[in-house]
Amino acid sequence: MSYHGGFIGLIVASVIWCKIHKWNWFDWADLIAVSVPLGYTFGRLGNFINGELWGKVSTVPWAMVFPNAERFSAKEQWVQEIARKVGIRIVSMNDMVNLPRHPSQLYEALLEGIVLWLILWFFVRPRRSFRGQGVAVYSLGYGIARFFVEYFREPDSGLGYILALGDPDAPTALFASPFNFSMGQILSFIMIVGALIFLFYARKHFKIKPGEPIFIDASRVGKVDNSARVKSQGNTDGTSGGNNARSTKYDASSARKLRKKIKSGGER
Repeated sequence: MSYHGGFIGLIVASVIWCKIHKWNWFDWADLIAVSVPLGYTFGRLGNFINGELWGKVSTVPWAMVFPNAERFSAKEQWVQEIARKVGIRIVSMNDMVNLPRHPSQLYEALLEGIVLWLILWFFVRPRRSFRGQGVAVYSLGYGIARFFVEYFREPDSGLGYILALGDPDAPTALFASPFNFSMGQILSFIMIVGALIFLFYARKHFKIKPGEPIFIDASRVGKVDNSARVKSQGNTDGTSGGNNARSTKYDASSARKLRKKIKSGGER
């Protein structure tokens, strides 16, 4: 819920901010959406380095053991089978075994981060034809990628599977059925549906007309900068004009005094 809740909070806060500053929210959101995946990539890499938000138990060659991950009782049959497959020796049935897991943080960094950024930067950004296109594609792409990766990521502690249509008794640390859905998948599904609805609506109602700037940053900021520059220049010109006038008046007075002095000297 942390990401999806933050996403909703960002939308609400940014709408208010854009309304106060008289910005078009769809233009602003499209600009931001292009850069978000890269930041998300570094965030997931940080999770991987910290050894948190690990994936489900697996026997794939690239599965790895996370030191702080949950350990399982050696008495469980499935624990014994996986330990035997990956070469972990169980000394006693009282042991708590730390099994290798999917590095799901790297899956997310790749799909929700790098791949999504490449799509937005090289395909969506240059071909933006309607306002809201960038944020719609981002939301759709993130929702799909997150829904897929959740199959390899262990559900949040204490939540487990919110909707278990497959094997309701399966351990949450194992992939047992594609019909067991976590909270992240349910929220991502809602995100996908919402993004599709918004995508088709925006495509119909928010088209960019010929001659309009694709983004508003250059035109809006340029006008603000120019007005500020003109005002500043006006103040500067007024100050310098006053100084020049005083300087001219002083020079004229000095010239008159000099002529009088020369004239009086000649009469002597």
